[in-house]
Amino acid sequence: MREDTRIQDYAERRLGRLADHDTRHHTDLLATLRHYLESAGNKTTAARRDDLSRQTLYQRLRTIERLLGCDLESGERRTELHVALMVFDILRPR
Repeated sequence: MREDTRIQDYAERRLGRLADHDTRHHTDLLATLRHYLESAGNKTTAARRDDLSRQTLYQRLRTIERLLGCDLESGERRTELHVALMVFDILRPR
């Protein structure tokens, strides 16, 4: 998978702006997105996993939506992002 540029491009198209934002602003929105996706969109569970208040989580999710240009309430978009995040984890170890 590491040599398949199509998969790399897919992950970069989906998450590159978010990763760049994290690097430039010393944030960890990728982790917030990861917790949200691993919680199947359950914001209460995601906030607990990220050790955040729900209000802070909501703000971060709005920022993520703005940066990625997508609606995180969409199951289809969450699935696309989850796949891209798995690829990102393989290509960019934490």
